[in-house]
Amino acid sequence: MKLTIFALIPLILSIGMIPAIPFSDAAEKPQICLDKVWIESTKGRIACVTPSTAEKLVQRGWGTLLDVDEDISDEKSITPVVSGGTLPITQTPIIGNPEKEFPKNYIPGTEELSEDEIRLTFLGTGMPFPTRNQAAAGLLMEFGNGEILMFDVGSGTVANFNSMKIPPADLTKFFITHLHTDHQGDFDMFWAQGMPFGRILPMQVWGPTGDGHALGTQAFVEGTLAANYWDLKSRTGTIPTSGAEVITHEFDWAETQVVYEENGITVTSFPAVHAMAGSVSYRIDWNGISIVYSGDTVINNFMVEQGQNVDLLIHETFLPAEVFSKRTGMDLESAKRMTNEIHTSARAAGVIFELTQPKMAVMYHTWVTEETISPLLDELRIPYLGPATLAQDFTVFNLTPDSIVIRQALVDDAPWPVIPQESSHAEKSDDVPVLPQWLLDETINVDDAVQEILKKRNE
Repeated sequence: MKLTIFALIPLILSIGMIPAIPFSDAAEKPQICLDKVWIESTKGRIACVTPSTAEKLVQRGWGTLLDVDEDISDEKSITPVVSGGTLPITQTPIIGNPEKEFPKNYIPGTEELSEDEIRLTFLGTGMPFPTRNQAAAGLLMEFGNGEILMFDVGSGTVANFNSMKIPPADLTKFFITHLHTDHQGDFDMFWAQGMPFGRILPMQVWGPTGDGHALGTQAFVEGTLAANYWDLKSRTGTIPTSGAEVITHEFDWAETQVVYEENGITVTSFPAVHAMAGSVSYRIDWNGISIVYSGDTVINNFMVEQGQNVDLLIHETFLPAEVFSKRTGMDLESAKRMTNEIHTSARAAGVIFELTQPKMAVMYHTWVTEETISPLLDELRIPYLGPATLAQDFTVFNLTPDSIVIRQALVDDAPWPVIPQESSHAEKSDDVPVLPQWLLDETINVDDAVQEILKKRNE
């Protein structure tokens, strides 16, 4: 598919205002058009619009109606990223009326956030079996007021974060839903990479208690720091290590409560039903925008209460048990228990979406391939027929109080770190580790070795 641009421009006609139109620069349809019609402008651009808007455009001679091709009339026909696709898996990539232009794909580092806007990027949408296509769970949220929050840090998310062109120093606030490794496996790497690449402020971590201290977030952080003490000690005196400090905000997992309230952002934790005591889900509210992130859970009344009419409801969505069993080799009964008693099936997620009616329902925490899209959506669509997205790594949501725009990011797979200048002026410790002399005596002088090599070469 050719590169296309969503040019979102308000048009005013003598017969009334036409909403912002997501025209595309190429004369081909970039997405599926749900309950709307396709129209082509006189300049060869196309857009998905309501029938009334299309009628106004046609009346003024500004556009021509297009026929809908059968092969893209089904959301299941969208090509996933793993097979070369560049579009989000959704029938409704635009909800509401965005007030500015958005390129077809998000290129990290190229777009300024508006003051009233959130950019939410999935850094991991996969399973406890990370792949090059899908990291384990992780969600990055950038706010128009400058705040950056990270929800879960499963294995692979740190590499995906580094492709977002954000200085590691700028990410200091982390929220963990529970302590399964696929939701916290990259915590130590986020901690470690921040120090050499500019973080001088402490990391802060919010997470639930468990059934006793040893199973809570505080113990997890203490254990991680203890396990990585050699890493910290070896850096002392070479780089500033003030960013090695971690401030833990542990809260009661069993209570529904506000756990973070700063700069107009409110994060509410509420219980999740998963595996054992100590799992939570989060609701994020800011500037009239509301987002719920499930973590891992079976469907429950806490979610129904917190998810009512939110802008995004992000809910884990496991493969159907039969598919899960076939592709993993797990026996069917165990696969059914895993899918239905510990996690959430697509059909169950559809129940939650139907009961809460979010502006956009989002599925994550599953395998996304051409093989899995159909069974996931078939199950989802039994109870739920509203707007939905099957998230992939680097699916991006731009949210304002009036609109949601969904795209895939195109990222640099070999980025350089972005380091703030002020970090180079931070103080370093004088406590430099010293190697034993006998070990230093065994090192090789590079200049002498090169001269000796060249001398022998010329003989």
